[in-house]
Amino acid sequence: MIDVIVRALAVVGALVMAALAWFSAMWALSRRADRKARAALTEVPPLDSPVWDRLIAALIEEERRDGS
Repeated sequence: MIDVIVRALAVVGALVMAALAWFSAMWALSRRADRKARAALTEVPPLDSPVWDRLIAALIEEERRDGS
């Protein structure tokens, strides 16, 4: 009887450890994604990038739509 309880506890312990490992991996992946997203948000494109041309064009279009 005791051996059955010990085996059951070992199985439960193994499941708990597997769940902790999975949550730890998911947490690490989300932290990595957060760091990449923050880095992308703080990265400024060079002045000759077409991003600035599109941004300026979008701002001008928005001003036209507002009736200014």
